Amino acid sequence: MNAVLRGKRIQRKKLSSIFRKGIYFPASVFGMDDTGETMEETGLGFESGDQDIPCFPVPQTLKPVPWQKQRGQLLLRMFETDGSPFYGNPREVLKTVCDKLADSGFNPVVAVEMEFYLTDPKRRSGHPPKPARSPETGECEAEGQLYSLSSLDVYESFLNEISTASASQNIPADTALAELAPGQFEINLHHVPDAVQACDHAVLLKRIIRSTARKHRMEATFMAKPYP
Repeated sequence: MNAVLRGKRIQRKKLSSIFRKGIYFPASVFGMDDTGETMEETGLGFESGDQDIPCFPVPQTLKPVPWQKQRGQLLLRMFETDGSPFYGNPREVLKTVCDKLADSGFNPVVAVEMEFYLTDPKRRSGHPPKPARSPETGECEAEGQLYSLSSLDVYESFLNEISTASASQNIPADTALAELAPGQFEINLHHVPDAVQACDHAVLLKRIIRSTARKHRMEATFMAKPYP
């Protein structure tokens, strides 16, 4: 729910076993807050036993991870012991809503916009974040300009890598534009006739943006307003 991707790193030789037998995760992965603390109120934490539940791959989601050498990633679905989808998985909740819409003759067509700020990862305690330095110029933008082409130019290598990574994972990233604040950008995803897939695209694009920013010694935040 909070778009924090959680998972495990495995060796390549173990991959076929996951497709056959699955891999186990605790149900509490869907009951954590932004800080990683388990919210017992969800009924998915230690008080309910924190049961390990099998997960199996989501078809056609095995993709390369361009910012790491010889790495891939795979989305998983959690299932109850009787084989039914796990009720606490937000992805399954959305799928249930879409199925009800389909029963009524509707099919949602969804497009997502991702707005984010690029900030300096070096922070002083008690002080707000500062805009990141441009990978091209080494300087911070003094002010933002909506739709500024110059702002796109000074972050060109970063934005190009996002486009390349998105294409390698079949994520339909479309337009990129500069927003009002220094180091603030928006990337639009092309609409798709599948709400679950649209949300998968959005979460994976968020991972791409954050990881690519880290590679360029920046930090990407999706807060509404990180600056005072």
